[in-house]
Amino acid sequence: MQSETAGAKISKYLASVQEQFNSGHAVEHAYRPALQQLMQSHQDTVAVNDPKKSEFGAPDFIFLQASNPNIIKGYAEAKDVGTPLDKVEQSEQMLRY
Repeated sequence: MQSETAGAKISKYLASVQEQFNSGHAVEHAYRPALQQLMQSHQDTVAVNDPKKSEFGAPDFIFLQASNPNIIKGYAEAKDVGTPLDKVEQSEQMLRY
């Protein structure tokens, strides 16, 4: 069985986000399942939405190595579609993660 290409995974993610956005009712949390599914499509990765607070704070996502959940691959902070990221990039929150 051939695995899905990276481009196909991104297209699927964008279609899901677009579907939520087009509803006219979506806010930040509505887009998180699509991001979680996209990130978990990466080999040996589990994406935890709204993880428990850590020494870094409370990010929206934590990405763990599935074969060893003690290994943190990264963190993510989700923002609503259309949120200007200029100020977010310079925020104290981004420095923590």
